[in-house]
Amino acid sequence: GRMAQLARLYLNFDDSGDLLRTRIAAVTAHPLIEVLTSAEIVDFGGYLGSFSATVRAAAPEPGGAERLLTVEVGAVVLATGLSLYGQEHLPEYGGGQYADVVDTLQFEALLQSGPIRRPSDGRTPREVVWIQCVGSRDPEQHRPYCSKICCMAVAKQSVAYRRAVPDGQAYVFYIDIRSQGRGYDEFVQRAMEHYGVVYLRGKASRVIQQDDRLEVWGADTLSGKSVRLQADMVVLAMAAVPSPGSDVLARLMRVATDESGFFAEAHPKLRPVESLTAGVFLAGAAQFPKDIPESVAQGSGAAAKVLQLLAQRELVTEPTVAVVDGELCVGCGRCVSACPYEARALHPHRKLATVNPALCQRCGACAAACPNMATTVRNAAPQQVLAMADALHPPGLAEPRAH
Repeated sequence: GRMAQLARLYLNFDDSGDLLRTRIAAVTAHPLIEVLTSAEIVDFGGYLGSFSATVRAAAPEPGGAERLLTVEVGAVVLATGLSLYGQEHLPEYGGGQYADVVDTLQFEALLQSGPIRRPSDGRTPREVVWIQCVGSRDPEQHRPYCSKICCMAVAKQSVAYRRAVPDGQAYVFYIDIRSQGRGYDEFVQRAMEHYGVVYLRGKASRVIQQDDRLEVWGADTLSGKSVRLQADMVVLAMAAVPSPGSDVLARLMRVATDESGFFAEAHPKLRPVESLTAGVFLAGAAQFPKDIPESVAQGSGAAAKVLQLLAQRELVTEPTVAVVDGELCVGCGRCVSACPYEARALHPHRKLATVNPALCQRCGACAAACPNMATTVRNAAPQQVLAMADALHPPGLAEPRAH
């Protein structure tokens, strides 16, 4: 995961490698956990309590052929993580053009490797500029959302740089600081006051090469003045985006995504770890950018939901599923193509559409597609919905006035 790429963790600069090694050893040594590395799901089907996944896995021995495994499971937790927005989308910052312009993960690699050296010539950088919100919070050209993890990641990296290079100077261009969490704001303040990190409120407009150094053009909105900074390195806090392939996995598993491509939860308040597909749960940054404590908390919540599910002897589902009137159905199949959860199928011997109640998620798409009105959602037939509307607003009652 991404945690393995981090040099140190805020707030106390713990070694992420030590924490990971302990967890990995516990998982791999557990007799009831099977770990498949270098594996991907190529086919998926079934329903809550009875899923079947076809997995392409690497050969157990070097040089061996790949294996196709079939895994039967009762529930699924999606924890595919995040990736970073490509630097090539913002050429004005020189990403991919200038060797000394890197993103935050590339800078983490420099921190892990020992003494911090410039990629171009191996020299120690004396002035480093961080640019926050690169590709984030830009609905017109890039990503509309806040990536959430960047403010603390930049604060940690700038402090780590000052600790490694005591005579160096760190600058941060920011729109505003969103350090939400226990001790987070204090950590950012300590970066400014104790480590001398200079925060400039404003956006950098471009980065250009000047001989063997970089020049960052921007504006300080607090002073109302334009700023040009000479730097040995520039670090771009790129927007967090869904991991590559998560869109394919979403279609394969019939899991809804939001407008940005992250897996969508069933309800943001009441069902934050569940997807709209029963039996498929979400954890970590697969659902939206999160830092490590948040990801651990959501992963624990997803595990608790799975345990609650598998501890039952029988599964009880909502009665409000699609039903078919056999006298009206002619087996045209329109409901089959309309169902996003593959809960509809045609009867093998009769001109009749069928419903798998374990897969049905009560969306009503099939009922809307049926030309004969042969499909309804139990307890939500048109007559029932109209009766409930009449109960709320009886005929003859004066229309409510807008105030």
